[in-house]
Amino acid sequence: MFKALSQWLERRRARAAELQAAERAEAEAKLVWQKAQRLGRWRVLSLEYTGGNRPTAYFYFNPPEDIDIFTAYRDHASRIWDKFHEKEAGNGLADLALLRVLSGELDFADLIVDNLPAKPTRFENARGVMFALPQYAMANILPLPETLKERPHKTWLAGSQVQADVRAWLKEHHDKLKWHEKEGVYREAE
Repeated sequence: MFKALSQWLERRRARAAELQAAERAEAEAKLVWQKAQRLGRWRVLSLEYTGGNRPTAYFYFNPPEDIDIFTAYRDHASRIWDKFHEKEAGNGLADLALLRVLSGELDFADLIVDNLPAKPTRFENARGVMFALPQYAMANILPLPETLKERPHKTWLAGSQVQADVRAWLKEHHDKLKWHEKEGVYREAE
């Protein structure tokens, strides 16, 4: 009986330690995510979409304390790109390219435009916008004409005139655009 009681106590202690570790991990994740909010809407959404907000995810975004949050995001985006870009195509490749565009690497914008969906994205629920995240982010971080920003989930389609117009606009303005990291937008250089 003493052995059974001892084993039961040991299991209780082990379970209590597991719960404490899980609580510490959850508290740490909340602190990291609060810090990540400084990245702005589109980078935060890109992290959510790629699992960067889940401690159990392979690409959990957990920057070291001694690294600037923007540098940490760039490093994170680069690691994800290096690991997966050869395995992805279509919207998956556009999602990875968006991480790089949101790091100030405008050359990756062409990959987003080249990999637009063939059909409009349908939003079944509130998280549906994530499926059109590359288009929405580009429409909001680039100083595009208003006509190109309208309803990107329906108008930014493969083979469309909008795709051709966005591609032409990027080509014409590429060398004039400057990344503003703290705001997370591109602006024409003055």
